Amino acid sequence: MKINRIILLSSIAISVHSHAQSLSEALSSGSIKGDFSSTLELGSETDATKEAGANNNSKSLGSAIAIDYTSGSFYNLKMGLGFQTSYDWGIQEDDTKPTNAGGEADPRITITATKLTSAFLEYDVDEDISKTTIRVGRQAIFSPLVLSAQTMPFPMRESFNAIVVENNDFDHTQLKLMYIKGYNKRDDANANGNIAATDKHYKKPLVSLYVANNSIEELKLQAQWLSNHNNQPVGDPPAVLTTSDPYDNAYLSADYHFKDSSWSVNYQMLKTYYKTLSDTGYWGAKVRKGISNNSGLSLSYSSVEDSRNSTGTLGDVPLYRSYGGFTPEIYVGTKVTSIEYDHTIGEIHSVIGYSKFKQSDIGIKNSGADLDGAYGVYSRILYNLRSVKGLSSIIIFGHYNYDRANVKDNGFNFLRASLSYKF
Repeated sequence: MKINRIILLSSIAISVHSHAQSLSEALSSGSIKGDFSSTLELGSETDATKEAGANNNSKSLGSAIAIDYTSGSFYNLKMGLGFQTSYDWGIQEDDTKPTNAGGEADPRITITATKLTSAFLEYDVDEDISKTTIRVGRQAIFSPLVLSAQTMPFPMRESFNAIVVENNDFDHTQLKLMYIKGYNKRDDANANGNIAATDKHYKKPLVSLYVANNSIEELKLQAQWLSNHNNQPVGDPPAVLTTSDPYDNAYLSADYHFKDSSWSVNYQMLKTYYKTLSDTGYWGAKVRKGISNNSGLSLSYSSVEDSRNSTGTLGDVPLYRSYGGFTPEIYVGTKVTSIEYDHTIGEIHSVIGYSKFKQSDIGIKNSGADLDGAYGVYSRILYNLRSVKGLSSIIIFGHYNYDRANVKDNGFNFLRASLSYKF
């Protein structure tokens, strides 16, 4: 009996020591990654302040560095920690405060702060049981309706306090269930003037389900549902995108490349169902024809409904990016037609485009902005330097004319240049 007890105690001691050693190995074998990002933004001053938005008269330069640590696996459990710190180079005037109608300091860039970007535990279920990953804590989320901005085109990151369950048991299908308690913004609450850009902490968690499927050859489908039951704004500024009314969002997109052809098409739609306010929606489509192996021509069209209430998204306003230029489709009653030519030469991918805006009278009245008749020419240049692994840059520039009848200066010139190095 004594011998059996000794053997049992010895086995427990060996087992405990083995587990502790494995945990130590998991921590010491973890990986460290990081990135350094800088952004310069310059916008001319226009009298069409509502239309140009926060980019009007911008003179901003900021940099940030982020460090991420992910441990090795210990009984299928991992830990992640991430920090970021940023610096405002101060090229704007000190007495200029940013507003929704512009200002020299763009609070997405002019940030001097240190923030916790991630702090999570991740559990990978045994693949013999299920291809499922569960992540709990502060983390980045990537989906159409819930999106964490990750450096470019701005220096700082965003994250969410959430539980995210990702499942890949079904062939060609990804499922992602999100339970969100907080939204950690990159803007500096002490430097954002009167822009409501502080972190969000939700009394009632937001719940979202995302599904992606590519089981049909050349076709990728995405769908997402987002449910918000809070009586407070939960999303991003500008104010036109925030509301205190609970809502449910439905999103659908399809990307299809015609087999043995250089034609491709993209379609996306978003519908928002409010509890008491009138429902609203958005849809857009883009068709691209390849001209050669490294160039193509695209035509796109998008439309936002006339309802006074804008569709709600969470994070970096992911859907409200025009297919074409840098003026986002955030204003109700807006219809945008864009044509683009894209070309790739070695490490440089460039796009040149033209956008034309129309806006209904009801949309102008409800939004307070007048984009009817506005047009713009623009270019985007993406550069990935192969000789220096991890180095990339993006440059966006162009000119808009907002065609306001009672505005003296309708013109608006814009430049945003970002440099990123991942290590």
